[in-house]
Amino acid sequence: MRRRPDVLAAERRLAASTADIGVATTELFPKLSIAAGGGFQALSTGDWFDTSSTRYSILPLISWRLFDGGRVRAEIRAREAVQRQAALGYEQAVLAALGDAERALSDYDAGRDALARRQTALDAARRSVGHAEARFAAGDIAGIELLAAERLLHEAETACARAHATTAVQLVALYKAIGGAGTCPMRRLPNTFQLVPQWEKGNE
Repeated sequence: MRRRPDVLAAERRLAASTADIGVATTELFPKLSIAAGGGFQALSTGDWFDTSSTRYSILPLISWRLFDGGRVRAEIRAREAVQRQAALGYEQAVLAALGDAERALSDYDAGRDALARRQTALDAARRSVGHAEARFAAGDIAGIELLAAERLLHEAETACARAHATTAVQLVALYKAIGGAGTCPMRRLPNTFQLVPQWEKGNE
Protein backbone atom coordinates (compact mmCIF):
# COMPACT_ATOMS: atom_id res chain seq x y z
CA MET A 1 0.00 0.00 0.00
CA ARG A 2 3.05 2.29 0.07
CA ARG A 3 2.40 2.82 -3.66
CA ARG A 4 -0.77 4.77 -2.92
CA PRO A 5 -0.31 8.49 -3.70
CA ASP A 6 -1.77 9.60 -0.36
CA VAL A 7 0.51 7.30 1.62
CA LEU A 8 3.54 8.32 -0.44
CA ALA A 9 2.79 12.01 0.09
CA ALA A 10 2.35 11.56 3.85
CA GLU A 11 5.57 9.56 4.05
CA ARG A 12 7.50 12.29 2.20
CA ARG A 13 6.09 14.99 4.47
CA LEU A 14 7.20 12.99 7.50
CA ALA A 15 10.69 12.48 6.09
CA ALA A 16 11.03 16.18 5.22
CA SER A 17 9.88 17.34 8.66
CA THR A 18 12.26 14.89 10.35
CA ALA A 19 15.13 16.24 8.28
CA ASP A 20 14.17 19.80 9.23
CA ILE A 21 14.70 18.94 12.90
CA GLY A 22 18.26 17.88 12.12
CA VAL A 23 18.91 21.09 10.20
CA ALA A 24 17.59 23.21 13.05
CA THR A 25 19.62 21.27 15.63
CA THR A 26 22.88 21.99 13.81
CA GLU A 27 22.36 25.70 14.57
CA LEU A 28 23.23 24.94 18.21
CA PHE A 29 26.83 24.17 17.25
CA PRO A 30 29.59 26.34 15.76
CA LYS A 31 30.22 26.18 12.03
CA LEU A 32 33.72 26.21 10.58
CA SER A 33 34.45 27.42 7.08
CA ILE A 34 37.61 28.20 5.17
CA ALA A 35 38.15 31.40 3.13
CA ALA A 36 40.95 31.49 0.60
CA GLY A 37 42.31 34.43 -1.35
CA GLY A 38 45.19 35.31 -3.59
CA GLY A 39 46.81 38.14 -5.53
CA PHE A 40 50.02 39.89 -6.52
CA GLN A 41 52.22 42.33 -4.60
CA ALA A 42 55.06 44.20 -6.29
CA LEU A 43 56.75 47.59 -6.30
CA SER A 44 56.49 47.92 -10.08
CA THR A 45 53.99 46.72 -12.64
CA GLY A 46 56.65 44.71 -14.40
CA ASP A 47 57.00 42.43 -11.36
CA TRP A 48 53.30 41.61 -11.01
CA PHE A 49 53.49 38.21 -12.66
CA ASP A 50 56.76 37.20 -11.04
CA THR A 51 56.39 34.16 -8.77
CA SER A 52 57.94 36.07 -5.86
CA SER A 53 55.13 38.61 -6.11
CA THR A 54 52.36 36.02 -5.70
CA ARG A 55 50.53 36.06 -2.38
CA TYR A 56 47.98 33.60 -0.96
CA SER A 57 45.91 33.68 2.20
CA ILE A 58 43.78 31.05 3.93
CA LEU A 59 41.57 32.12 6.81
CA PRO A 60 39.42 29.91 9.03
CA LEU A 61 36.00 31.40 9.78
CA ILE A 62 33.85 30.34 12.72
CA SER A 63 30.19 31.29 13.02
CA TRP A 64 28.12 30.43 16.07
CA ARG A 65 24.72 31.64 17.22
CA LEU A 66 26.07 31.70 20.74
CA PHE A 67 23.76 34.41 22.03
CA ASP A 68 20.76 33.23 20.03
CA GLY A 69 20.34 29.82 21.64
CA GLY A 70 16.81 30.54 22.89
CA ARG A 71 15.56 31.28 19.41
CA VAL A 72 17.32 28.21 18.00
CA ARG A 73 15.71 25.97 20.60
CA ALA A 74 12.34 27.53 19.85
CA GLU A 75 12.84 26.72 16.16
CA ILE A 76 13.71 23.13 17.07
CA ARG A 77 10.55 22.78 19.19
CA ALA A 78 8.46 24.24 16.38
CA ARG A 79 9.88 21.80 13.86
CA GLU A 80 9.40 18.93 16.28
CA ALA A 81 5.72 19.92 16.51
CA VAL A 82 5.51 19.89 12.70
CA GLN A 83 7.17 16.46 12.67
CA ARG A 84 4.66 15.10 15.18
CA GLN A 85 1.83 16.43 13.05
CA ALA A 86 3.36 14.81 9.97
CA ALA A 87 3.71 11.52 11.84
CA LEU A 88 0.04 11.69 12.82
CA GLY A 89 -0.89 12.44 9.21
CA TYR A 90 1.13 9.47 8.02
CA GLU A 91 -0.56 7.19 10.54
CA GLN A 92 -3.98 8.41 9.46
CA ALA A 93 -3.10 7.89 5.78
CA VAL A 94 -2.02 4.31 6.47
CA LEU A 95 -5.17 3.57 8.50
CA ALA A 96 -7.34 5.03 5.74
CA ALA A 97 -5.52 2.90 3.16
CA LEU A 98 -6.04 -0.21 5.27
CA GLY A 99 -9.75 0.59 5.57
CA ASP A 100 -10.07 1.11 1.82
CA ALA A 101 -8.25 -2.14 1.11
CA GLU A 102 -10.39 -4.08 3.57
CA ARG A 103 -13.63 -2.76 2.07
CA ALA A 104 -12.43 -3.35 -1.49
CA LEU A 105 -11.36 -6.89 -0.68
CA SER A 106 -14.70 -7.62 0.98
CA ASP A 107 -16.57 -6.26 -2.05
CA TYR A 108 -14.42 -8.30 -4.41
CA ASP A 109 -14.97 -11.51 -2.43
CA ALA A 110 -18.72 -10.90 -2.45
CA GLY A 111 -18.58 -10.22 -6.18
CA ARG A 112 -16.74 -13.46 -6.85
CA ASP A 113 -19.29 -15.40 -4.81
CA ALA A 114 -22.10 -13.79 -6.80
CA LEU A 115 -20.30 -14.56 -10.03
CA ALA A 116 -19.90 -18.21 -9.05
CA ARG A 117 -23.63 -18.46 -8.38
CA ARG A 118 -24.44 -16.83 -11.73
CA GLN A 119 -22.06 -19.20 -13.50
CA THR A 120 -23.72 -22.20 -11.84
CA ALA A 121 -27.15 -20.93 -12.91
CA LEU A 122 -25.86 -20.40 -16.46
CA ASP A 123 -24.50 -23.93 -16.65
CA ALA A 124 -27.83 -25.30 -15.43
CA ALA A 125 -29.72 -23.20 -18.01
CA ARG A 126 -27.50 -24.52 -20.80
CA ARG A 127 -28.15 -28.10 -19.74
CA SER A 128 -31.84 -27.36 -19.56
CA VAL A 129 -31.84 -26.01 -23.14
CA GLY A 130 -29.93 -29.07 -24.28
CA HIS A 131 -32.51 -31.38 -22.74
CA ALA A 132 -35.37 -29.28 -24.14
CA GLU A 133 -33.89 -29.42 -27.65
CA ALA A 134 -33.57 -33.20 -27.43
CA ARG A 135 -37.14 -33.61 -26.18
CA PHE A 136 -38.45 -31.18 -28.81
CA ALA A 137 -36.67 -33.15 -31.52
CA ALA A 138 -38.26 -36.33 -30.17
CA GLY A 139 -41.71 -34.69 -30.15
CA ASP A 140 -42.07 -34.89 -26.38
CA ILE A 141 -42.61 -31.15 -25.81
CA ALA A 142 -44.08 -28.25 -27.72
CA GLY A 143 -42.04 -25.46 -29.23
CA ILE A 144 -43.19 -22.98 -26.61
CA GLU A 145 -41.50 -25.04 -23.90
CA LEU A 146 -38.23 -24.92 -25.85
CA LEU A 147 -38.61 -21.17 -26.24
CA ALA A 148 -39.16 -20.82 -22.49
CA ALA A 149 -35.94 -22.73 -21.79
CA GLU A 150 -34.05 -20.54 -24.28
CA ARG A 151 -35.46 -17.42 -22.66
CA LEU A 152 -34.19 -18.56 -19.27
CA LEU A 153 -30.79 -19.25 -20.84
CA HIS A 154 -30.66 -15.74 -22.26
CA GLU A 155 -31.52 -14.26 -18.87
CA ALA A 156 -28.82 -16.37 -17.20
CA GLU A 157 -26.24 -15.26 -19.79
CA THR A 158 -27.14 -11.60 -19.23
CA ALA A 159 -26.93 -11.94 -15.46
CA CYS A 160 -23.59 -13.74 -15.70
CA ALA A 161 -22.17 -11.06 -18.01
CA ARG A 162 -23.25 -8.35 -15.57
CA ALA A 163 -21.65 -10.26 -12.69
CA HIS A 164 -18.40 -10.51 -14.69
CA ALA A 165 -18.44 -6.75 -15.29
CA THR A 166 -19.17 -6.01 -11.63
CA THR A 167 -16.36 -8.28 -10.48
CA ALA A 168 -13.93 -6.64 -12.89
CA VAL A 169 -14.81 -3.20 -11.53
CA GLN A 170 -14.39 -4.47 -7.98
CA LEU A 171 -11.00 -5.93 -8.86
CA VAL A 172 -9.85 -2.60 -10.28
CA ALA A 173 -11.04 -0.90 -7.08
CA LEU A 174 -9.08 -3.44 -5.05
CA TYR A 175 -5.88 -2.78 -6.98
CA LYS A 176 -6.39 0.94 -6.56
CA ALA A 177 -6.92 0.53 -2.81
CA ILE A 178 -3.69 -1.41 -2.36
CA GLY A 179 -1.65 0.95 -4.50
CA GLY A 180 -1.70 -0.50 -7.99
CA ALA A 181 -1.71 -3.77 -9.88
CA GLY A 182 2.07 -4.03 -9.62
CA THR A 183 1.73 -5.31 -6.06
CA CYS A 184 -0.32 -8.37 -7.04
CA PRO A 185 -0.23 -9.31 -10.74
CA MET A 186 -3.40 -10.52 -12.46
CA ARG A 187 -3.66 -13.78 -14.33
CA ARG A 188 -6.44 -15.20 -16.49
CA LEU A 189 -8.20 -18.40 -15.52
CA PRO A 190 -8.49 -20.95 -18.33
CA ASN A 191 -11.81 -21.14 -20.19
CA THR A 192 -13.29 -18.10 -18.46
CA PHE A 193 -13.17 -14.34 -18.63
CA GLN A 194 -12.45 -14.04 -14.94
CA LEU A 195 -9.38 -12.22 -13.63
CA VAL A 196 -8.13 -13.05 -10.15
CA PRO A 197 -5.19 -11.74 -8.13
CA GLN A 198 -2.04 -13.85 -8.05
CA TRP A 199 -2.41 -14.39 -4.28
CA GLU A 200 -5.44 -16.63 -4.91
CA LYS A 201 -3.46 -19.10 -7.02
CA GLY A 202 -2.73 -21.35 -4.07
CA ASN A 203 -6.40 -21.59 -3.14
CA GLU A 204 -7.46 -23.22 -6.40
